[in-house]
Amino acid sequence: MTERSRYSTHTTWEDTVGYSRAIMVGNTIEVSGTVSADENGIVHPDNAKLQTRYILEKIGTALHHFNATYQHVVRVRVYATDIADFEAITSEYSKIFIQVKPAMTLVAIASLVDPSLKLEIEVTAVV
Repeated sequence: MTERSRYSTHTTWEDTVGYSRAIMVGNTIEVSGTVSADENGIVHPDNAKLQTRYILEKIGTALHHFNATYQHVVRVRVYATDIADFEAITSEYSKIFIQVKPAMTLVAIASLVDPSLKLEIEVTAVV
């Protein structure tokens, strides 16, 4: 079996559900779906722009744990609860990825675990 290296933020959900914030297998890093929440609850409720910024910072921290950067990202998946938030989301997204240009999907979904969450982002990076 290929060795796995895990990164955890030790949130309640990680321990209750049984997942890692990010995992590295070989030279591939998978960052779990990330929402705008911390140990105290939702961060920037109902604000897609600020949630995007916060989520991307959390993802950057996870990548850094494995000595990777946004430059290593090859795939991004964004799940938004309202497609009308497209511009708010992509305005923050493009600040980081305009030069990297990873493969990207942005889809509208019915809901997330909390109604004040506007989006969830997951990424794949290769180092």
